[in-house]
Amino acid sequence: MQNFLKNYFLDLKDLKTISLKGDGGHRSYKRLIKGNKTFILMSCGLKDPSLKLFVDIQKRLKSYVLVPRIFQLDFEKGFLLLEDLGDKNLEHVFLKGNKSLQFSFYKKALKQLINLQDQIHLFEQDPLFDVHFFLNEIERALYDIEKYFYDVLNQRSFSKELLKNFKTEMQELLSHFKMEDLVYCHRDFHSRNLMIKDNKVVMIDFQDAGKGPWYYDLSSLLYDSYVFLENKEELARFYFENLSLSLKTKAQSLTRVQWMVKLQFLQRGFKACGRFCAFKTEDNKDTHLKYLKPTFHLLKQTAKDMKYRGICDYIDILLQTLK
Repeated sequence: MQNFLKNYFLDLKDLKTISLKGDGGHRSYKRLIKGNKTFILMSCGLKDPSLKLFVDIQKRLKSYVLVPRIFQLDFEKGFLLLEDLGDKNLEHVFLKGNKSLQFSFYKKALKQLINLQDQIHLFEQDPLFDVHFFLNEIERALYDIEKYFYDVLNQRSFSKELLKNFKTEMQELLSHFKMEDLVYCHRDFHSRNLMIKDNKVVMIDFQDAGKGPWYYDLSSLLYDSYVFLENKEELARFYFENLSLSLKTKAQSLTRVQWMVKLQFLQRGFKACGRFCAFKTEDNKDTHLKYLKPTFHLLKQTAKDMKYRGICDYIDILLQTLK
């Protein structure tokens, strides 16, 4: 690491480092302080392919949306020296409780999202997030959730009939997803990956980006396991009213925007719960378990509102066990 830093700083004298808390992934971060300037050192591990993806996508995005600048990189050692965006993100804005401030920054985030969807051209080699991909995520989430409930909570396997109904309804709801809805997706567009610097919203953690439905990132933002928004409909309206003509043609109507965002949440929210469980069973991290119950509650309510009884019943059994 010191050789990597010397290539940029030349003199490491008085260079201070502070370890930063990550968000469940394998990457580690340090804040470097040199005089009155600060930087972020991201470490991915030797020859980690996600580092190249991060750099390639950053180059692709930087002309159209706000992303951190890259100062120095080493693919072999897995190091990246980045612009320091500070510690404030959209979650912090929400937790302050100022409704006007919240709405202002969420509108800025939505404008960044619209730029991402409208300006970034899709390539054939971009990863595709389609119905098959989402179904695989559901299967993995079911495995991770049942493993957590069995290994940690000592809950035996759930009813086969209950599981069958859940899968049938999940397949049915995903049948509404259309290939013509594809845009470029961040894939993890939530409050903790949207930093606030100089009153602007800057995207981070975009190395998993690819082509998927326009409602995916919007659903990630509005139905966020870390932030439970009360003004989803108002923000969905702002999104629809600010779309370009081509994007508005995909979205069709505000009613469809609200419907498709909820459908996507039923898939993505369940996938997120699977990840929260896997952090515990695979990495022995309790960090995300506190988000499990509220996310399941929101999933249950959404499934109930949309008349997906099988999904609602399955999640209800999970919630009863969590009590």
